[in-house]
Order: sequence, then C-alpha cells, then structure tokens
Amino acid sequence: MGELYVPKNFGHGYLVIEPSIVSYICAEKFYGEYDDGIIWNDPDIGIEWPLDLVDKEIILSEKDKNLQCFKEFRDGK
Repeated sequence: MGELYVPKNFGHGYLVIEPSIVSYICAEKFYGEYDDGIIWNDPDIGIEWPLDLVDKEIILSEKDKNLQCFKEFRDGK
C-alpha cells in the first residue's frame, strides 16, 4: 500500500498494472461539474506509459476517454 500527495491544481495520472483499489481524499467538497483533465496519451506531452506491463486491456472511464489534449486545456477550449 502506498500514498501519494498531489498538490492543489497539480496534474497527475497513473497506470495500474496489477489488481488495485485507488481512493481519493479531497481537500474540500468535490464538484463534478468542475472536474477536468487532459487525455492520457496526448502526443504533445509524450508520456511513455509502460503499456507492455498491462496484462489485459486498458480500462478508462467514459470521462477519461473524452478528455481534451493539453493545448485545448491550456487555451481554455
């Protein structure tokens, strides 16, 4: 088991490569209508995810499948 502190307004992402439970604790009430993000495989960011370590298909939430690229996020589109 591990913990990770993510500062306010700090972008973050993760890849789970074994059966896991991920829980969040927020500093204040969660307002889903303001929840936003950047698509995990944005080529402009170029994160080299170790997808070869994933035994099965990658599972993404519908929200995460439809996120914008960083340029759109930065430009407020």
